[in-house]
Amino acid sequence: MGHKPPSCIGCPLYGDGRGFVPDEMFAGYLGSVDIVANLRYPSMGESSGLLIQAMAFDKPVIVTNHAFASEFPDDVVAKVSCGENEIDEIANVLQKLVENEGERDQLGVAARRYVETHCAPDKVANLYLDICQNSPNSRVPDGKEQIAKQAVAPS
Repeated sequence: MGHKPPSCIGCPLYGDGRGFVPDEMFAGYLGSVDIVANLRYPSMGESSGLLIQAMAFDKPVIVTNHAFASEFPDDVVAKVSCGENEIDEIANVLQKLVENEGERDQLGVAARRYVETHCAPDKVANLYLDICQNSPNSRVPDGKEQIAKQAVAPS
């Protein structure tokens, strides 16, 4: 609480607490940043729409290695612990990413590819449909299977 931003990386760090902004403004803000920090601890296991959006924008993302974010492969997001070394780990990761454009780009591209492969709406919908069709205690209601298939069909 009340920690100063790490100054070891030799560049200013900016934060802006604008609260909710419309999607078209948000996309512009997200497009203008170099690195996204999505640090969540403690967590109730929820996911983060902002995290997925940042990854889809090719942004290198720093996450707390806890709950939902801990499940991402290590080459897709930069993970920091939520313990007593958290601030030092954040500073080290930021310094590494600020000083190495190639590593930033590589992490951002890997993040976007992960989202395209695992988080695209049609893929997620197909996973849900598959669960409904193949789970013994769950089923797609009569007459609704074709509607479900059309909903997840690529356009």
